Amino acid sequence: MSYLIITLLITIVPLLCGLLPVTLMDGKQHTILGTYMTGWFTLFALFEVISVPFVLQKGSFTTMSRVFTIVLAVFLVLSVVLGRRVVIHAIRGVRDAWKNTGRWVKIGWSVVLLLLVAQMVFLMFHQYLDGDDAYYVTMANDTLHSDTMYRTLVYLGFPTDVVEVRHALAPVPLFMAWLSVLSGIHPTILAHSIMGPAFIGVMYGGYTMLGRRLFRQNPGWVWVFTLAVMASYVFGHVSLYTAETFAYTRTWQGKSMLPNLVLPALFLAVIDLYDQVGIGAWVRLWIVMIASFFTTSVAVIFTAVFVGVAGIILLIRTRNWKNLFGLGISMMLCATVGILYLWG
Repeated sequence: MSYLIITLLITIVPLLCGLLPVTLMDGKQHTILGTYMTGWFTLFALFEVISVPFVLQKGSFTTMSRVFTIVLAVFLVLSVVLGRRVVIHAIRGVRDAWKNTGRWVKIGWSVVLLLLVAQMVFLMFHQYLDGDDAYYVTMANDTLHSDTMYRTLVYLGFPTDVVEVRHALAPVPLFMAWLSVLSGIHPTILAHSIMGPAFIGVMYGGYTMLGRRLFRQNPGWVWVFTLAVMASYVFGHVSLYTAETFAYTRTWQGKSMLPNLVLPALFLAVIDLYDQVGIGAWVRLWIVMIASFFTTSVAVIFTAVFVGVAGIILLIRTRNWKNLFGLGISMMLCATVGILYLWG
């Protein structure tokens, strides 16, 4: 039963969660993969927005978990009701794409999927012992046992009244603890053997979406792009500190989620903004930005610089000062989180 619940949480819930925001976006995003990827980032963003106030107010994990679960349930109902047309559009898109895809392209995608499954299975049964789990996984375990959030110095085992904002505003361990409560699976098993392989699938899904946008004139080459990305990751272990190494050895940690999950989505959101400026493109960007704050404290500065530069280029390119409003909201998001870090 536990594994059935976690399977639903990492497959169906993100898919349903993405229906509502995708309705605001252009038709290119009305795909199963696009909805699923958007759902993951929406899930991260919702958890960031709801959990951080509880952490700063030193609330209990049980209360936060219940509030988030209720909010998520309401959001899922609204998402299904308002976004049901996206599902029909997405299913038709899969059917049409299968009919219009050549034999060699189908073979290519079969190879990509086979390699992806092989990597996920390998990660599930061959684990790398990473020293930073002394914080990430231990914090998730302590959260469950003490019913507090970031109120223990996990390296020492001592309780503290001072919330360590450097980690507290990036609540990935709390998210793992929440999944553990719902599924009944121990956080260590959950992080290593389930969420690690799952995030590898999400990572390559993000690169596939980026490839679709980069090769929109030649969609038959998208599988080649995804395969090339796979090769770069598999053979990218040239140092302990590359994004490729983090992807396979620290998949469930925020410092790995930022470069491998969030960065491709951030690039895609900016490209969408350049192609078609509208409320849907801005909403997509804001969701990914908040999701980046969910992963690690470094994201605040990185995202602010990245989006700021991209926004200035957009203003110069379009000469439409209405975009200044969207850029202003983006910078306000970064400034708000940045002030919380300084205040903490």
